[in-house]
Amino acid sequence: MQTTITTFLSPVLAQNLPNFGGANVVRIPPAPLLERYLYEQPWSLMAVCIIAAVAAAYVFTQKRRARFAITAILVGLCLAGLNWLSATFVTTVRERCRELTKRVVAYTLAGDSASLSPLLRSDVIVRPFALSRERLLDAVSTRMRSTYAVNDSSILSLAATIDSPGAVRTQIHLRVTPQESLYAVPTGSWWILTWQRHEPGGPNAWLLTQIECQQIDGVGNPSTINP
Repeated sequence: MQTTITTFLSPVLAQNLPNFGGANVVRIPPAPLLERYLYEQPWSLMAVCIIAAVAAAYVFTQKRRARFAITAILVGLCLAGLNWLSATFVTTVRERCRELTKRVVAYTLAGDSASLSPLLRSDVIVRPFALSRERLLDAVSTRMRSTYAVNDSSILSLAATIDSPGAVRTQIHLRVTPQESLYAVPTGSWWILTWQRHEPGGPNAWLLTQIECQQIDGVGNPSTINP
């Protein structure tokens, strides 16, 4: 995927080039707060439950109502526990597609086209490079093992939004360091992956239909790149 390694001579030079870090990248809409705190990021809501319980228990203790204080603590702990259970045993569609996105990145950077292939729908396209499924898999199996091989990579951010019951977009901010010594400068890029529900409940319930490059560090227009 990272066909966009730019020829920087030093990090200092790179910092002075335009379009760095994706400041102008349009972000996808965030998940609804309640659903996010209930199922995906439970710790904040759990902390609120416990703090509220402790505060209520303190007030009741000051009023010499020990039974109410104990009840407040128990209720707070129960609510926090239920929140943790819901987050542990419920996997949302956004979480599922975020995990699939991580797999796409891992397989691509490893040059593993065989593992990547089942995640791609037959009509998948990579924009703005106009790569078809066949050309994408060929690039992964060849160029990601040679020209664009990477030493290390990191996911700086990963978000997902549900556009419809059968369509999800994930947005990833990726940073890689190429193996090529001349260009071995960490390079960031932003991508949007579009997932379509294909086989509800099956092993390939979601398939990738589009990969869009939004931004590449130091590159004004990604469409000028010929992968």
